[in-house]
Amino acid sequence: MRLHFAMVTVAILTLALWSSAGSKNRPTVDKDNGDTCMADPETDKNCNVGGPNVGAICYCCYDDGCWICGTTPMPGDSCVWDPAYRTQMVPPPLTGPLSPQGGQVVTLEALINLLEKKKVMTRKEILEEIMRFRKAKILGALENGRLKESVATQKKINRYLHTVVVPKLKTCWDRVQGNGTIEIKYRYEDNAKGEWEFKRLEGGKSNLPKGQAEIALACMQKAVTATSFPREKSETGASYLINWDWPVPLPPDAAQQVERMVGSGGGQGTGCDGHGAPARCVTCAGSPLSCIYVCVGSDTCQVGATVPGGFDSKCTEGGQCASGGPFGVVGGIVIY
Repeated sequence: MRLHFAMVTVAILTLALWSSAGSKNRPTVDKDNGDTCMADPETDKNCNVGGPNVGAICYCCYDDGCWICGTTPMPGDSCVWDPAYRTQMVPPPLTGPLSPQGGQVVTLEALINLLEKKKVMTRKEILEEIMRFRKAKILGALENGRLKESVATQKKINRYLHTVVVPKLKTCWDRVQGNGTIEIKYRYEDNAKGEWEFKRLEGGKSNLPKGQAEIALACMQKAVTATSFPREKSETGASYLINWDWPVPLPPDAAQQVERMVGSGGGQGTGCDGHGAPARCVTCAGSPLSCIYVCVGSDTCQVGATVPGGFDSKCTEGGQCASGGPFGVVGGIVIY
């Protein structure tokens, strides 16, 4: 059963990989010879050049259509865009491997129904496996491709908080009533000594009972005043903004949670801390350039046109920024 489960998992993951065209429309900038589509690793494509069916057409598909091309660069063999092919879905084969190179395009729902009908896996098991795979894929793009750097930054901030701030915070924090979380925004400034020095804080979102958020902020203000943490040479700008979600009360196994956080490579749970903390920082990304939310990035981000009409743009960032929490690092699913 374990071997069979593994084989089915491979089938699901293979499907998720080669059917990713089902979630990607044709881009605005797309070469009419099909090269853009063929070069995209997330499109469904096949070309039989050199195979037994030489002379057969090549294809490359997005969600909203396919490029249909000849196999040789001769007149009449150029690519033609055909939106009709996107609807050519067929049921999965009852036997044999799933093969995108065989021209099969299988809907996820059809695959789930087939596996359930054959009593290979339950729907719950299939969906859990799919979510694990999606999480792994998300990690590749998480933090705009800078997951490792973001995790390192969050760990650095938490080392400072747990060694300098928490020892002075705990007694007061224990007096905060209720159960919930409070987001605290800290502003640090360069003190010209190679450090980010605390200047002020303010409260963000909180689900604590009425009046308790103010008590929590007063506790934190007292604990964090006159503290600082090292500034890296790569960190530019004159300020650092930290958005941290704190639990009330602190967990009884806080020491163990800190150990797990230190050993984690990221991707635990959801949000920026593995517990749902939202991304509050921004960075420039994409083409055309735009500002997206990330867990660790910049305090500000602005996109402006460089030529009349706005087709070319530039994106500028300012200040340092990090969002997360004291008992986790960048999670597996971006909230924004």
